[in-house]
Amino acid sequence: MNPIASIKARVGYFIDKRRVVETPGGKQREFLDKAFSVFYPSSWNYWSHPNLTYSAANGFPSQILALSSTILAEADQVPVAAPEFGQGVDDSKLGILLDEHGSDKYNHDYTKVYARLFHEMGQGAALSILEVGLGTNDPDFISSMTAAGKPGASVRAFRDYLPNASVYGADLDDKILFSEDRIKTSRVDQTDPISFEKMWDNFGRPALDLVIDDGLHSTEANINTFHFATKALKSGGYMVVEDIPERTIPVWQLLSRILGDKKGTLVKANYAYMYVWKKP
Repeated sequence: MNPIASIKARVGYFIDKRRVVETPGGKQREFLDKAFSVFYPSSWNYWSHPNLTYSAANGFPSQILALSSTILAEADQVPVAAPEFGQGVDDSKLGILLDEHGSDKYNHDYTKVYARLFHEMGQGAALSILEVGLGTNDPDFISSMTAAGKPGASVRAFRDYLPNASVYGADLDDKILFSEDRIKTSRVDQTDPISFEKMWDNFGRPALDLVIDDGLHSTEANINTFHFATKALKSGGYMVVEDIPERTIPVWQLLSRILGDKKGTLVKANYAYMYVWKKP
């Protein structure tokens, strides 16, 4: 193609694309192009059939998990019950503190996991702990606990349970940030990886023993928090993701498959699942 014809073709392409965007279906195309660029079909008129794109995105983790299971001849990771994970460790004292401060972690059976981790790391050690998600009760936020919630409940309970620990908390809602004895908080947006770096800078970039994700509870937010934890944790430190719904278990089984012998543990608690990973 000669240069003039090439220029005309490119101009024609962009004019055609603009015309498509300006039609009723064009907005759908623009949305799919931006939000689902990896998943929409490479076929003309794909914007008229958006369900195909949504189905591709939603089914992707399960498809890759099934494919890898077949090729590698490996069984999918089976969750461990919380009582089994925390066997031999008393979680009652931690549970009482969480209840007193207004946290639901004891009711969810998460204390069996944390009591074991604190026992392993040393309850009296000078630990550095970060919890992402302080628990906003502002109804304008997607992760609101409603008016009954008590922001900062669990970080205060951890502070009281661990006499020599430095506890850090982070949330998207600036209004609930606070500073108390051995507690510092900062803003973080779990959908923005750069936001984690700013948060870490605000804390002085401490090497962490434990990172807890109890924030937005979306897969995107979970993975961003996990990625941050791989950098911020000490060797031997733990990353814990809370409130994983059963419908997203294939994502975590796939992650375990990818991580191989460095994988974490899926834990089944009372109402949801947790993912517990130890940094090598």
